[in-house]
Amino acid sequence: MFHFLKKTTVAIHHQHSLENFEGKPSLKINPRSKRIVFRCDQKTGKPVIVLPSSFYLKKINTYEASYHQWYANLKINPPRTLSTGSSFPYKGTPHLLNFTQEKLYSTPQIIHDDGIFIIKGRAEKDLGPALKNYLVAAALDYAMEKSHLYAHKLGVELTHIAVKDMKTMWGRCMRGKDLCYNWRLILAPPEIFDYVCAHEVSHCIHPHHQPAFWKLVSSFFPRAKESRLWLKKHGPELMMYQF
Repeated sequence: MFHFLKKTTVAIHHQHSLENFEGKPSLKINPRSKRIVFRCDQKTGKPVIVLPSSFYLKKINTYEASYHQWYANLKINPPRTLSTGSSFPYKGTPHLLNFTQEKLYSTPQIIHDDGIFIIKGRAEKDLGPALKNYLVAAALDYAMEKSHLYAHKLGVELTHIAVKDMKTMWGRCMRGKDLCYNWRLILAPPEIFDYVCAHEVSHCIHPHHQPAFWKLVSSFFPRAKESRLWLKKHGPELMMYQF
């Protein structure tokens, strides 16, 4: 979908334009973004407004209503730090998280069984990073399987597939045949991950979002529209989990 460039924080003298924005959001610029994005900083949990360029500073107040709607939902669904006893989605199904202290394990061990993730390790502080490593690996396996499946259907040969910790997008197609996905898609129902794979593989043929692109996606993934709407509605929830 979109590439990332390193974001730069907007100078402090612009912050006066955010006086009416609840939660005191910070402003950042991502030159590759094509729209304004509201998100939470994964480390601090504080709101961030990402702008495509400094030009948007002149009309930032026109987005105030949209921001407040997003922030109201954020207060209902705040960032969630996982710990033993927490629940989180895996492939769209709620799972419980349990930590068992095992001092013999220098590297945490993960057991996935019937809706429960059991993590055995020396300290509970290792729970989040260990679980994230597991989920990232699972996301890569799934992305490779589905991407190659759809590439075969379209007669496309892929050169590279990766998953990363993306903050403002679900996937991107680079240099025509290199695909990258947001690993948090493994938290969503499989059909949603499937859709993003179909979307990105289709970009190997149509590197744009013109009618020809959407026609191609729908030709082999009929529920593309429904999946896109699901991501728009529930995607922010997937970003709330802190590992």
